[in-house]
Amino acid sequence: MTNKPDPEQERLMRLRDKQISARDPLVKTRKFNQQAAERERKRNKSVSLVEFWTAIPQVVRSGFFGLLLGLVLLKIVTGIWISPLAMPIMVVITIVSTAMGAVIGNAIELRDNIKRHL
Repeated sequence: MTNKPDPEQERLMRLRDKQISARDPLVKTRKFNQQAAERERKRNKSVSLVEFWTAIPQVVRSGFFGLLLGLVLLKIVTGIWISPLAMPIMVVITIVSTAMGAVIGNAIELRDNIKRHL
């Protein structure tokens, strides 16, 4: 006869070990300490301006750059071009540059998503 325990006895031994380890207070304490340390690391992690800026979708960032370009052009052209049509035309150009920036940003974001999923 071999000294191998039967499968039912092995199963019961594994079950007993599992129950004992589940009731072990040190396991729960270690798990709690690990979770607390992880929360503290996340809380203490500082967010840089670059991380904040890259978290903003490309559509919004490019639209913002288009808006800035349009506003700069509005200021320059209305100072140089003295005409009653200068202001309305430059407002339209500002709106168009913002929309173009958003479209370009969307295209860049779409390209990046396609690259990521290939």
